[in-house]
Amino acid sequence: MTSGWAEVNGLDVETQMEQIRTFLGVCPQHDILFDSLTVREHLQLFASFKGMTDSKLIEAEVERFIDDVDLREKADVWSKNLSGGQKRRLSVAIAFIGGS
Repeated sequence: MTSGWAEVNGLDVETQMEQIRTFLGVCPQHDILFDSLTVREHLQLFASFKGMTDSKLIEAEVERFIDDVDLREKADVWSKNLSGGQKRRLSVAIAFIGGS
């Protein structure tokens, strides 16, 4: 039998995961993008996953990250039509959106 515990920034992963999820970002090596969602839609979706609820704050954060990863010209393009590098940049923005 094994035992132990894990913490993230001093929060217990067994009892405080909801709080941890509000600042945890993940950027897998392989893209986890939905082919028929745009750059903007991905960021809106993942912002809501991270617990953001205010639509004006979500919109501002989405627009900021679109600019931060230089995807303004691709903001309304389906992810299946992005280049490999553009997909990586979108994945990085997804990892950071919502206060990560």
